[in-house]
Amino acid sequence: MRPRCGNGDPDRHAFRDRHLEEYSEPGQQLHHAGHDRVGERDRGAYLSWLCYYTGVLEPAFMSKFMNVEVPRGTAGWVPVEEAMPAIIKALSPGPYILGERFSGADVLYGTTFAMFGQSSMMPKSTVIDDYVQRIVSRSAFARAQARDNG
Repeated sequence: MRPRCGNGDPDRHAFRDRHLEEYSEPGQQLHHAGHDRVGERDRGAYLSWLCYYTGVLEPAFMSKFMNVEVPRGTAGWVPVEEAMPAIIKALSPGPYILGERFSGADVLYGTTFAMFGQSSMMPKSTVIDDYVQRIVSRSAFARAQARDNG
């Protein structure tokens, strides 16, 4: 029987580390950027941005895509137009979501915005456009794309 993924499951870490390594630059020590380790200075922000993506941004985009009004007072998220300013504010000082340090959160947000940036669901923002350009211009992004495309 295979162990469930949990805090101590090496399979979970191997999967995550392998994928984050694909997005790291040569010589860069990304290793989940250390942001999720207890005691790391950016741990709270890193985990908060991961939660913001899954708990706020993703359901906001799904609501917009499905043309369903966000049920105020009962939903744990807001419309896309209200969710994006927090991301834009975090990215404005740049270059990455945690400031100077590239992290797994940038892999998540940057590749999502790169995929859907031209969609009418994405509010237009030069801050987001510049961020996406920084993400997709990384040599690690090109390597991951080449690998995905065969």
